[in-house]
Amino acid sequence: MDKSYPEITMLSRASDIIDFIAQDYVGKSAIDLMREFHFPKTTCYRLLYSLVQCELLIQDKESGLYYLGKKFSDYATIAEHRFCLLREVARPHLERLSLEVQETVKISVLSNMSSYVLDRAEGAQDIKISVKTGSVFPLHAGASSKLLFLSLGARTQTALFERGLSSYTSKTITTQKNMLLEFNRILKQGYSVDNGEYIEGIGAVACPLYDYSGKIIAAVSVTYATSSTSQATIDSIIPRLKEATQTIGQAFKQQHRLP
Repeated sequence: MDKSYPEITMLSRASDIIDFIAQDYVGKSAIDLMREFHFPKTTCYRLLYSLVQCELLIQDKESGLYYLGKKFSDYATIAEHRFCLLREVARPHLERLSLEVQETVKISVLSNMSSYVLDRAEGAQDIKISVKTGSVFPLHAGASSKLLFLSLGARTQTALFERGLSSYTSKTITTQKNMLLEFNRILKQGYSVDNGEYIEGIGAVACPLYDYSGKIIAAVSVTYATSSTSQATIDSIIPRLKEATQTIGQAFKQQHRLP
């Protein structure tokens, strides 16, 4: 995109309002917004009126508080349908890859600024890393998580860093500078690696799943114990993981085209 275009101030302000209101479920008042962003009163009410008219926000008449509007519920329904389709398409490939590598394989998606485990297939070995479907992980710690973090826009990434990120182990990346270096490494090699960023002794490698526009919509990963998994084994997993992820992506795109 041509970076010479000037920013449309009102759109940016509207985006700030939506992001602020989406942070929790208690609703925000016009005064909250004016205090947070130092908007002039008239500007704030004009923006809120327009967002309500577009059904991006809704106002509770009794309290006067603003919440996310109907369109976001509609978008959530669409996303849930897509997730169900992705889960259905991915399932046989997750199971096949799990049997091949003898480790737990999972597919994760972005949900409420977290990494959400959409589905998983556990390895057949006696000692395995167990991950439940529906588990939620932070975006900055883990192989799949970092891929989903990478899918966010630069502005949203910066906002998350400004809030502060928790450190779970000595290997957790918590600074924007180091994460950007990690993103560059991921883009160069085509996969993401976790060497115990969220839980000591548990590692993973993950590959991105793309949509038609080239945007990352999910991550497929293989989880393993770092103490018992050699680099040679990890190196042998990566090409199989890449192939399985590409196959899932192709099957999903084909199914998504159907009426």
